[in-house]
Amino acid sequence: MVNFCKQLDDFKKVNENDQIVLVRGASVELLLLYITRFYDTKAEIFKVANMEYTMDDLKALGVTDVRIKLLIFDKIIVKFFKFS
Repeated sequence: MVNFCKQLDDFKKVNENDQIVLVRGASVELLLLYITRFYDTKAEIFKVANMEYTMDDLKALGVTDVRIKLLIFDKIIVKFFKFS
């Protein structure tokens, strides 16, 4: 997650102590943003390595509908702001 943050240009501009505070304070949000890199909006699946997971797969693993919607929403936000 830290490596992901360090790839963000604006994050690099912040001093190291503030970077630490930001990562610690927003770890859940950062994790959601990171995970969205694996979501295919057209196929509505998560692709990780050579494996694909549908929404039903995630539900079977115990991921709630709300969390799935957050992941999809974050993917849209990432595309909008062109983070990835």
